[in-house]
Amino acid sequence: MAVSPSVQTIGTKEAERLLGRNTHNRNLWEHRISNLAREMSEGRWSLNGETIKLNGDGTLLDGQHRLAAVIKSGVTVPFLVVTGLKTADQDTMDHGLNRTASNILDIRGEPKPVLIAGSCLLAWRIDNGAPLQGGGVPYPSAPEVFQYLDEHTEIRM
Repeated sequence: MAVSPSVQTIGTKEAERLLGRNTHNRNLWEHRISNLAREMSEGRWSLNGETIKLNGDGTLLDGQHRLAAVIKSGVTVPFLVVTGLKTADQDTMDHGLNRTASNILDIRGEPKPVLIAGSCLLAWRIDNGAPLQGGGVPYPSAPEVFQYLDEHTEIRM
């Protein structure tokens, strides 16, 4: 089978079907699912080129957190789906470094992006009743940090 990309709109039933083929993957992280579900349910999800990846027999190799977030949010969103990969290809997936909110603020030209992102993170956690120390949920996504900064421009001072 050849590798084949397509854009698919995936709702709860299709996400459940694909997750039923999730037999060869790492453990799910509930806080990651919650963050993605908020992005989806609050309209911040976009078709950005990140893929749902399946091997030749349909086993899910990558995208389990995004699919679980579709179920948790109850919304239907578009994904780029790639089929026909080899199971061994999973060994090379997810080795990149995630862009942090401060990375994106820096790319956007914000002065002192680490300080601004950290201030937004701390203030967001206080406003949302999250513990100030430790991992705990909720934890804001980068788009939530940007939205918080837009709503609290005094943080830039």
